[in-house]
Amino acid sequence: IPPLSTFIRELAARSKVHTPSFLCTMVYLDRLRQSLPEFARGMQCTCHRIFLAALIIASKYLNDASPKNTYWARYTSLFSLAEVNLMERQLLELLVSSGIG
Repeated sequence: IPPLSTFIRELAARSKVHTPSFLCTMVYLDRLRQSLPEFARGMQCTCHRIFLAALIIASKYLNDASPKNTYWARYTSLFSLAEVNLMERQLLELLVSSGIG
């Protein structure tokens, strides 16, 4: 798994997502961070998964035409379509249950 900064840079280049989607992603991530306990940890790829899911949700929220999850899986070359679908669904559930989304 590449460093998170490399993952984000490559994802931005491959997906060609516009700046507002990245800004919305950052808002989601900041609100999520505030709602999680300080000691929350995960696997090595957890940050990558959360960032990707937040970007997908932001892109779908802001744009009439957003890449399908099949393409997101290809853009990352790390996660399968099933994993991308699961990440998106789980983050949506977390955002809604936390009162964020």
